[in-house]
Amino acid sequence: SMPSRISTGQTGAKRKPISDPFERLAMLTLHYATGTISIAVAIALEEAGLPYETIKVDFASAEQTQAPYLALNPKGRVPLLVLEDGTRLTETGALLDYIAAIAPGGGLLPEDPVLAAHVRGVMY
Repeated sequence: SMPSRISTGQTGAKRKPISDPFERLAMLTLHYATGTISIAVAIALEEAGLPYETIKVDFASAEQTQAPYLALNPKGRVPLLVLEDGTRLTETGALLDYIAAIAPGGGLLPEDPVLAAHVRGVMY
């Protein structure tokens, strides 16, 4: 299962120096459910080294269909990524593109446009 702790993307490693540009990035909140594709977003956040926290959505109790979660995400699905300013992003492919865009040094998307299109072809 996914960690319920806050991750700095540095599992088992020393904390990044304060001069690192990622240190200034806002905290992201990933709403996920076990056994779903939302794990792909957590993996991308880790690979990119971005700071984030996780909130488990309990599908067994149908939490995704209840008013509190639907107020966050009317689609009633995961993943949901909430930015520090409250912006809510959904859909795995869109979130993977977003993470690659805000962490271009993370190596998540090839610089070559043809190779990047092939990656997106697998995502969508």
